[in-house]
Amino acid sequence: MKGPQAGRMRALSQLSWWLIRAQFKTRRAATLLSMLAIALGVALGYAIHLINDAALSDFSRAMKSVQGDPDAVIA
Repeated sequence: MKGPQAGRMRALSQLSWWLIRAQFKTRRAATLLSMLAIALGVALGYAIHLINDAALSDFSRAMKSVQGDPDAVIA
């Protein structure tokens, strides 16, 4: 990115880090617990997504197995 948008992104990034550092200096335990809670939430969301995909895949495989495809076709 170049131009004014890059400058805004850089300023926003610097402001974010400044706020995080200020919060961390004054409320260390609360900030760490908040970061941990956010990380756990993201990890749990991703785990649920993976479990859902695996369950759908297994269900699809089971349905194909029950439905069955013929081994030979007589024409």
